[in-house]
Amino acid sequence: MREGDRVQPGQVLVVLDPAPFRHALDQARAQLQQTALSLGAMQADYQRIQRDIAAQAAAVNLAQVQFDRQNQLVGTSAALRSAYDQARFGLLQAQQQLESLRAQAQVQLAKLGGDANAPVEHHPDYLDAAARVAEAERQLDHTTLRAPFAGVVTQVSSVQPGQYLAAATPAFALVSSDHVWVDALPKETDLTHVKPGDPATITIDTYPGVIWQGSVESISPASGSTFSVLPAQNASGNWVKVVQRIPVRIRVEQPADAPRLRAGMSAVVSIDTGHERHLSDIF
Repeated sequence: MREGDRVQPGQVLVVLDPAPFRHALDQARAQLQQTALSLGAMQADYQRIQRDIAAQAAAVNLAQVQFDRQNQLVGTSAALRSAYDQARFGLLQAQQQLESLRAQAQVQLAKLGGDANAPVEHHPDYLDAAARVAEAERQLDHTTLRAPFAGVVTQVSSVQPGQYLAAATPAFALVSSDHVWVDALPKETDLTHVKPGDPATITIDTYPGVIWQGSVESISPASGSTFSVLPAQNASGNWVKVVQRIPVRIRVEQPADAPRLRAGMSAVVSIDTGHERHLSDIF
């Protein structure tokens, strides 16, 4: 691509090295699969804990039967005191193990979002990993930069093959050839009857005698000075009123046989508001 070439919408402008972005996508996909495996293992572990709880509950019941038997015999000569103590401690140990397993099950269930049977695709960890994959795919897709509209490229020589472009660094400029407009700055006193849609005529200093037709596309909601770095703060008593300029964007119609317009040209704009002045407006 060379300076001043015309491009069409969708035409390839710049191709970035896709290798780092492809590696990032592979890593994100691997992380997504690892997350799915981890969640599946957590679900299986939760089911295992539930089976352990059932088995331990049976062990508690057995320990309870043994303790009740020893408790009935402890006052007789048919049982030893040591057997009673062993049965009592065995029951307490079984009960503690059961409570520990139930606590483990609660922790595992909380990690699974409260539903051990829910699909892993609904888990927050899986959604986070899937979002990372989508972002990596988006970045890889954006390694091929295409023209968003028809226009003319300029400052192409500022980009060389193999050059490293940091984020938010412009490569070159693309000036639209279809959507052409003029940014006018009329005085606020000239905008009394101007409204979007009003017809306008435009003349360009470069092409004397040639007239372009257009229409008012939009009127800025604020004056140009409002968006300056240090806007005027007219709160002091010695303020002098100055007529402000209001930006107005005028869409320009481009006939096929008209000369080519370029950004930055000087223009003179006349807007027809359809308002007729009367003698009473002057006096």
